[in-house]
Parts: sequence; C-alpha cells; structure tokens
Amino acid sequence: MNLISFDIDGTLLNINDPMEYVKSYIGAFSAIYQQPFDYQTFLPHPLAGLTDLQLIKYTISKAENGTVSSEAISTFRRNLIDQFQHNFKSGLVLTNGLINFLDELKKRNTVLAIC
Repeated sequence: MNLISFDIDGTLLNINDPMEYVKSYIGAFSAIYQQPFDYQTFLPHPLAGLTDLQLIKYTISKAENGTVSSEAISTFRRNLIDQFQHNFKSGLVLTNGLINFLDELKKRNTVLAIC
C-alpha cells in the first residue's frame, strides 16, 4: 500500500468565490475581538502553504500580543466554521482531472491523506 498526502485547498478543490472564506475569517475575528478587522495586519505574509490552524494561531498571537491559548483557538475555529456555513453559497470546483487521478490511485492500492 502507498500513501500520498495532499493539501486539499487549491490542490484538489477550490472555492468558487474565495471572498466567502475571507468574509468568514473576518467575521470570526470580529466576533471575538469586536474591532474592525484589517486582515493585512493580522495575517502573515506570504499566506501560501499555511494551514487554517497556522493562520488562526498567527492571528490570535497578533491580536493578543503573543499569547495563544487552546481555548482561543477553539473559539476562533468554531466562529470560522459558523461564519463559513453562513457565507458559503457558490460551491466548490474540483481540480481538472481529479476524478481520473483518484481512480488511478485506487487501482494502485494507494491511500490519499488530506491535510
């Protein structure tokens, strides 16, 4: 058996409207800190390749002057999921050739891990 690991976002699928995620992130932040959210101030640069958890930890650290608790992470994650469920309307797009690729992996007894 083989194992292949992929980052799902942007590799295997994409959101039709990326602003739905941005609006959700801003909403999650604002729900906790009740202040205007300037995402440029509270996000690392560059963003590419970072997980949601890494982004959340960075944002909380910036907002809390270096302090990041597991409770704060859990609260932010719950808010982000709630906001995304509210904002998500446009759907997802599978990467071209994904179905054929997954069928080929299945034939080769390969497990796909999604990070």
